[in-house]
Amino acid sequence: MRATSALAAHTSRIGLIASVSTTFTEPYNLARQILSLDHISGGRAGWNLVTSSAGEKNFGRALPAHDDRYAIALEYADVVRALWESWDADAVVYDDAGRQIVRPDKVRRIDWNGAHYSVQGPLNLSRSPQNRPILAQAGSSAEGTELGGRVADVIFTTGLTELEPSIDVVRAYKRAAQSHDRRADGIKILPGVAPVIGSTDEEAKRQWDKLVDKIDFEAGRKSLAGQFGGIDFDGVDLDEPIRLDSLPRTEAVEGRRSRFGVFRKLVESGRVKTVRDAPWVGGGTAAPPSDQSVRAAIQAKSTIPKFAWKKVGITLSFM
Repeated sequence: MRATSALAAHTSRIGLIASVSTTFTEPYNLARQILSLDHISGGRAGWNLVTSSAGEKNFGRALPAHDDRYAIALEYADVVRALWESWDADAVVYDDAGRQIVRPDKVRRIDWNGAHYSVQGPLNLSRSPQNRPILAQAGSSAEGTELGGRVADVIFTTGLTELEPSIDVVRAYKRAAQSHDRRADGIKILPGVAPVIGSTDEEAKRQWDKLVDKIDFEAGRKSLAGQFGGIDFDGVDLDEPIRLDSLPRTEAVEGRRSRFGVFRKLVESGRVKTVRDAPWVGGGTAAPPSDQSVRAAIQAKSTIPKFAWKKVGITLSFM
């Protein structure tokens, strides 16, 4: 939050979205911090809701199971939004002398009592300059899709490189939005990309090759095991084909379920055959330093026809 606050003071056009976990924080503090950033930045702040798949050892508490984390996150987000709306837009007025006056009838307690949280409210901050901060979310498991459809304005996602699976992902979010009486086109779907940029195509490719050459695959095994909830990759030879029957079902993963789902689908499709293949099919794309070149590189990597991106409902973005 300190970094985004500092950026707010030195920028005027970019949005500032902070990732904060619902598993290791409290909704009142989070609502106040994000809304403070929104006032500092003049209405450019947002919250990227994450549930965390690790980190419990730093907080002295057990990590809830995957589905429980999302149940907590749903209620957490509802509490935060209620707090952001605890002041009406016209709660603050000014008298003839220019003195600020708060209208008590325009500020209310939320008196939230739910399964996970009990919060009185209201916040001690006035309404957001943009009505409320932007809410972003990245999970695309069944639980993540439900959460995103219910509360998110922006969805970050990975693996949208083939037409039919991409249509399925976007439609799932839109159905979830509509089930909560939201407009289907009210959610922006943003696939992530990590461009490696050089002054020419050749230089960009050389930079990409250097990055891949420096990958510590043994450390990568441990990282994958941690992200996917302790799945053992020690017995998987780096150059041997990954056997599907050695991988768990996606719904059985307690770590980063949606990310594991992308990994498993890539193995199923044959795009990832060995552990060494993994870096080449992630979000990395090599391109020369221009907006057009980066877009062309993304399009070359994807099997989605150029005309179909808008039809699918995907907004190209760099994350």
